Amino acid sequence: MRPRRRAAALEAADELYAGGLFDDDPYEEWMQPRRRELEAVHLEVLDLLLEHHREQHSLHDWAAIARRIVAAEPWREEVQASS
Repeated sequence: MRPRRRAAALEAADELYAGGLFDDDPYEEWMQPRRRELEAVHLEVLDLLLEHHREQHSLHDWAAIARRIVAAEPWREEVQASS
């Protein structure tokens, strides 16, 4: 897939993510595995977007995605170190 097309698909996927599943009741035990799964997929999309912006030398967009990743997972040292 061409880089711009791939980026557009990733950005569309990112826009579809509306946040945590049933965030209004985060302790609902039966929903936790699915919530974690969707969060992991969303972070994977952000990682791919981060890589795309790095490859395209789009520093502003790269930094915005890096901040979102760090906000979601502050322990991600490789992103923390590079942002």
